[in-house]
Amino acid sequence: MKAPICSVCLKSNILCTACQKKLDEGLISEADIKISRKIHELSEKIKVLREAEIKKVIETQKTIIIIANKGTADKLVGKGGIAVRKIGEVLGKHV
Repeated sequence: MKAPICSVCLKSNILCTACQKKLDEGLISEADIKISRKIHELSEKIKVLREAEIKKVIETQKTIIIIANKGTADKLVGKGGIAVRKIGEVLGKHV
């Protein structure tokens, strides 16, 4: 899985200096970090998510918008929408 943060930061609760710099400069948001980590956790159970490439995440009060790299949106949706439904369940919002 590719995300706005590096693979090391996806797996830990802290950010490396490079990802922290991106956050400080406003290139990524807290939503990018939080949601990317949750989707990474889900990829252990939903294998198709391992092939997803997240470019940006936008979070509102009721909705999460995930912007995927070209050609990978179907990985976030999953067969029959199973992946996107599970992401919404885990995050407690519409995706």
